[in-house]
Amino acid sequence: MSAAALADDLGRIADALRRVTVEIRTSGRGRNLGAGVVWPERQGQGQGRGRGRVVVTNAHVVGTRSRCMVGFAGGRTEEGRVVRVDDRRDLAVVVVSGDGLETAVVGDPAQLRTGELVLALGHPFGVSRALALGIVHAADRRWIQADVRLAPGFSGGPLADAAGRVVGINAMIAHGLGLAVPAPAIERFVRAAEPATEAA
Repeated sequence: MSAAALADDLGRIADALRRVTVEIRTSGRGRNLGAGVVWPERQGQGQGRGRGRVVVTNAHVVGTRSRCMVGFAGGRTEEGRVVRVDDRRDLAVVVVSGDGLETAVVGDPAQLRTGELVLALGHPFGVSRALALGIVHAADRRWIQADVRLAPGFSGGPLADAAGRVVGINAMIAHGLGLAVPAPAIERFVRAAEPATEAA
């Protein structure tokens, strides 16, 4: 594949991921990182799931809050309700009132091969919906490990395969590797939250 063709493919995938990704902020005084940069106490990403009003993210992004602010790709912002949290799996479901959020195309992390290209979308240090690339180191039922250079603001955002299918949610960095919760665990969690999302 030529460099131009690869760039076109990456641009197309990035655009698709941005449409299914929201920014999530919760209140807090923030953390001073120096050089005039203050990072909000909790900020991350979320992904659309089911009927355009359900967002799944990391539990550590929403913390103990019952509400958060959700920012959409088109610039619209609205309040979201946190309806389910699992601290052990670091997952949370947020419901918004509108239905304009596109649903992510989900891939199968079991099909990932060591050395395969993956892409992460995030909001690092105030840069809106930035893209990071890496390769898969390992994938199992608990974690997808990849050498993606994650930074604060990538939490809750999508990890996608080379076809643009979301295979996980970026959660943390350990020993220099990015860790993502695999898609099957996310889908089970979202299904279990359906009674709460329908009541919200």
